[in-house]
Amino acid sequence: NFFSEKAGLAKPNNPYYLGGGGFGGPIVKNRTFFWVAGETYHDVQTRNSSEIMPTAAERLGDFSATTNTSGARITIYDPLTRLPFPNNIIPSNRINPVAAAMLKYLPLPDTNVDNQSTNYNRTSLINNNFEREYTVKVEHKFTDKVSLTGFYLYNATDEPCANYFGTADQTDPNRFADPLDYLLIRRPKVVALNNTWVLSDSSVMALRFGMTRFPDNNTLTLNFDPSTLGFSPAFINQTTVQKFPQVRIRGYDNEGRTLGAIEPTQINWKSTSANGTFSKFVGTHTFKAGADFRKIGVDTTIPGNGAGSFDFEKDTTSSDGLTTSNPLNGNSIASFLLGFPSGNISARPSQITLSTPLNIFTYYYGGYAQDDWRVTSKFTLNYGLRIEHETGVGEQNNNFTVGFDQGATNSLSTIAIPGDAVAGTAARTVKGGLMYAGVNGNPTTQGNPPKAKYSPRVGAVYSIDTQTVLRGGYGLYWSPWNYATPSPTSSNYGQVGYTQNTVLAQTAPVPTITLTNPFPTGLVQPLANSLGTLTGVGTNIAYIDQNSTAPRVQQYSVDLQRELPGNQAITISYIGARGDHLGLGGTSDTGVNINQLDPKYLALGSALNAQVPNPFFGNPLFAGTALGSGATTTRAQLLRPFPQFLNVVANHVTEGKNRYNAGVIEWSKRPTGGWGGRVSYTYSVLKDNQMGESNFYSGPNANVNPINSYNYISSMPSCTTTNYAACYNPDAEYGYGLLDVPHRVIIAPIVELPFGRGKKYGANSSAAEWLAGGWVLSAQINVQSGFPIMVTQTDNIGLFGNVQRPNIVPGADLSTPGSFEDRLASADHPTATWWNTAAFAAAPSFTFGNAPRTITDLRTPVQANVDGVFIKNLRFGTKTAQIKIEMLNLLNRVNVRANRSSISNSNFGQIGVQAGFMRITQVMFRYSF
Repeated sequence: NFFSEKAGLAKPNNPYYLGGGGFGGPIVKNRTFFWVAGETYHDVQTRNSSEIMPTAAERLGDFSATTNTSGARITIYDPLTRLPFPNNIIPSNRINPVAAAMLKYLPLPDTNVDNQSTNYNRTSLINNNFEREYTVKVEHKFTDKVSLTGFYLYNATDEPCANYFGTADQTDPNRFADPLDYLLIRRPKVVALNNTWVLSDSSVMALRFGMTRFPDNNTLTLNFDPSTLGFSPAFINQTTVQKFPQVRIRGYDNEGRTLGAIEPTQINWKSTSANGTFSKFVGTHTFKAGADFRKIGVDTTIPGNGAGSFDFEKDTTSSDGLTTSNPLNGNSIASFLLGFPSGNISARPSQITLSTPLNIFTYYYGGYAQDDWRVTSKFTLNYGLRIEHETGVGEQNNNFTVGFDQGATNSLSTIAIPGDAVAGTAARTVKGGLMYAGVNGNPTTQGNPPKAKYSPRVGAVYSIDTQTVLRGGYGLYWSPWNYATPSPTSSNYGQVGYTQNTVLAQTAPVPTITLTNPFPTGLVQPLANSLGTLTGVGTNIAYIDQNSTAPRVQQYSVDLQRELPGNQAITISYIGARGDHLGLGGTSDTGVNINQLDPKYLALGSALNAQVPNPFFGNPLFAGTALGSGATTTRAQLLRPFPQFLNVVANHVTEGKNRYNAGVIEWSKRPTGGWGGRVSYTYSVLKDNQMGESNFYSGPNANVNPINSYNYISSMPSCTTTNYAACYNPDAEYGYGLLDVPHRVIIAPIVELPFGRGKKYGANSSAAEWLAGGWVLSAQINVQSGFPIMVTQTDNIGLFGNVQRPNIVPGADLSTPGSFEDRLASADHPTATWWNTAAFAAAPSFTFGNAPRTITDLRTPVQANVDGVFIKNLRFGTKTAQIKIEMLNLLNRVNVRANRSSISNSNFGQIGVQAGFMRITQVMFRYSF
């Protein structure tokens, strides 16, 4: 690894052991045959991590030497007085005992300095990565025209994750506190039957049946008793998982968490399918038709944050307790030491989860017909139509929601939200609530899939002359439901009421809830659908958008190919794609909070945070919730469209779209005369409005999707007081996509050396044959543009949108000078930045930043890679041997990714994480006889 080498770490030893074999033969001569095979691997992997750890002094409350990367001192404020701690030192009697106990499990830094830069580098050794796979196949021929094949597969994998604490090899006795400690246990089982029937010389029919069961469970590698940390028994008695709680200290969380092993899961994917196909040749036509049925689902029990998840932000120890925009204001480790977790007023609140098992399923039906028609010797036409129907997702016991009724009335509708002279609003009653499956006439499945999905396809090939061919095609494709991986939240399948998160009810600007007893009023219990539209009042809720439909992509292309002398050809192509009804997060889901504020209220500024009488206080429906915990609440809360809730997040929103256009020119030569190859250049443009899509190379974090940044457009004609979904305009985010790569070059040469038997040189020389003969060299060279970068900052708008973008400083250069390596934040220059951090300024509170969603003038480094293959063929009479050497990343070039693109990150602008691997060499010997 490039960065670990710069940090002086030793080169790891990564052995990989792969073994397998198979045998087969007849059971009944000429009728029944079997084949049994097995394979296993065991490898030792290494993974590298660069972290920021608090110093020994900071752990004792001494922040007198804590600075930012420029050496400027960071001031720590007492959250109870909003005055700086004398000498930047927290008195020992103010340090929370639970926080102090947790810190014992957090390693000390390599260098006892905290300037917000990496001070802890580790290589983790993953020893126990095993896989075992066994397959059995039996085929029986009833007649020469009818046969049946049965197949069974069993696979078992144990996949531990990296440990970066202690011994970093899955044996450390304190690994229960390591944020990356877990063991992924997978046990898929597959059964398949295939019946083939030759009906005549021109027709064949096949019938197939398949079944898959796939247990896919994260498990803890070591148990832990959280009561030993000093929590109040009242809290311990409410937890449902006995493990180290998850702790995220912002700025000290490169792995997504700072302390606490992963949450365990019980997930069993399952599918059953049956299909049939029929093919027939008729003259110049080849007809094919078929039908397909599938039932797909998952059984899941996920305790979620059953031991508690605690988030600590630097705003707690900032000057006002509300903003994190000043980089010299507050520190999250100081907030942690004081024991004040973030709560309901934060975009990232602390919480604990109670959950209910789910049995999710959906049905799929499809049929198709197509024809390959050779119209003339010069013209071939392929056309077909597929018709599909996919039901919405159901749950066996209707244990989920199917939408959100924005106009629903209930007993809360008698509560009047008073008019607000400051905000200029009139009195109103509350409306809105969740829709439960099968209740009050609601559907029992989620989403609004089309009754029929028609997918026409057509392709044509026309030979203009003997050297020139014109091709074209069009196809419309529908994507299946974007099945979410069950998670510890109540959002993925709309489990509100069945999976219940209790958010820590922190107060601000003076916090009162501590880590010792973080949920003093108890937990909100899952009440299923008994409360109907009143479910979840006073809390954050999520649901599956009842208007979500099937994503659709239209693809079209045309190319002209001309054969050139010398077995060469040149091809000019256009490729296009048009996607509609896509998810806003690309391949991942991105929720939309429909309970945001209209931007017109930004003019109120800090008055949005002013305390006003809470009309929900004292109502038993709000007992134990963040909204029911005080006689007052913020003005902003009562200005929300649905003030009886906190955030109301719609998932599976299918308002995304993308447009891809590309031109390709390619030269190719068939390997003749000792050489051949291919060279292509692609120029493309990708635009979309998928604001939540992630990119491993340029996303804010490889494991966390960007939070949505929907714009509230209250002036849209369709936006009314009862149709709040229409107030959100996804096209406001339309622009260059995060996956846009305008330039790509591929060069793939292949050369056979002209030495040895049958070649130009040394044809009769045994020495030439052994030394230089039989060599074939090939390479794959890929060079492409970097990806656009998305720059964000901590949300300070105050509209509950949960994201903010900074301002771009006019006239400032976005990039920094220097060579590729000089601009990487490695150990020899740890403060180097890829882009100019001074080109961005934090947007002031209650204003929108002017940075676009993606910045095309600021891209990640160019991606370049060369793979090489060297083959030596040997002959021993009628026997042959081959030595094959494969070298991936032949030139040992480092490719990197940008993972620090928030200006609120102390390492903003730095690129210090490798993407992919350095050179890997593997040698194979094969002997044929």
